[in-house]
Amino acid sequence: MENRKPLRATLKIISKLKNDNSFPELEIVAMARKQFTQLLEISGIGSTQNSCVFASHYLYMLLNRFSKTLDEVALCGGGAIPSDHDDVTSLLTGVLVNPIRRESHMWVRAVVNGTPWILDISADQFGFSQVVHLKEENAHPIYLADPQPITESVLQSAYENDPVLAQMAGHRVNKSSGVN
Repeated sequence: MENRKPLRATLKIISKLKNDNSFPELEIVAMARKQFTQLLEISGIGSTQNSCVFASHYLYMLLNRFSKTLDEVALCGGGAIPSDHDDVTSLLTGVLVNPIRRESHMWVRAVVNGTPWILDISADQFGFSQVVHLKEENAHPIYLADPQPITESVLQSAYENDPVLAQMAGHRVNKSSGVN
């Protein structure tokens, strides 16, 4: 009989993520997930696997444009080690998918009345619910972000390679000189 301890431990981690329906812009988050899923289907992509960068940018763009209650919206990520950093912190960040493994991931962090929230419309790729919306204090240790300079470095590289992604994040793109 195979050892079921890793499975039980993983299920315990997943069960810790209890969505909090008091997030004031839940309708925008749910709509973003639905639209993003439809975009993936239209594109012939069958799942949210490896789509977190675009999913988080899409949600970020919608919240920045249509939210009336958020104090702050930011892109967060964990587990990515940019080429210009030798920081091992990223090995300890990202999304905890089982007791011994983290995956690199990107999500949105929103602040409402001083309370930070984790918002993720591609969490199902890790076995979580399709949409995660919970207060940041309840997301620990599942979601752990890299320090912001590392996330910004990773994003800057992505924006240089993808002007559309840069526009989604609100960065100006100058074709002759790259991202501003």
